[in-house]
Amino acid sequence: MSMKNKVGLSIEDGINLASAQFKEDAYEIYKESRKKQPILFVNQVEIGKEWLITRYEDALPLLKDNRLKKDWTNVFSQDIKNMYLSVDNSDHLTTHMLNSDPPNHSRLRSLVQKAFTPKMIAQLDGRIERIADDLISDIVRKGTLNLVDDYSFPLPIIVISEMLGIPKEDQAKFRIWSHAVIASPETPEEIKETENNYLSLLHIFNI
Repeated sequence: MSMKNKVGLSIEDGINLASAQFKEDAYEIYKESRKKQPILFVNQVEIGKEWLITRYEDALPLLKDNRLKKDWTNVFSQDIKNMYLSVDNSDHLTTHMLNSDPPNHSRLRSLVQKAFTPKMIAQLDGRIERIADDLISDIVRKGTLNLVDDYSFPLPIIVISEMLGIPKEDQAKFRIWSHAVIASPETPEEIKETENNYLSLLHIFNI
């Protein structure tokens, strides 16, 4: 297989999405994969086997196929499952909306969608513009710009925090806590840290 990416990374034996080599030329590697090997083995995962589907036309029917499940108990080894179950409140880490299948996923999603109707979003237009303007003003005063840290991350965090009623003093922490929802911890220490962050997030809502 000829190499198209500038770092000369072979995709035949799988890729490590966390490696510096992959991050240096990720878009070209994805492009090469879509053309030549649309199903990539992810070889850095310690807790189970994963494959990456890189073409939309392949991913769409898979996402609609009810035979494919998000049930984590069918993916990980018994040792990994025991590691997750060993922490308190382990169900918070394994049964939230992103890890659920219908009908539970549909039930949870219907609750969330009530806050994100077109009418609700339209009512936020002016406030979102003011938040964006404030962030840009801060950047101008500072004289330097990190687009991700100074604008791309803060804007949605502030908007969603205000929608959910999260106090301003907790908004910076909200980014860390919300990451716990999508994290994939691989060690007992990481699982415990993820659990603590997730419980801190639930505490805001008195759950």
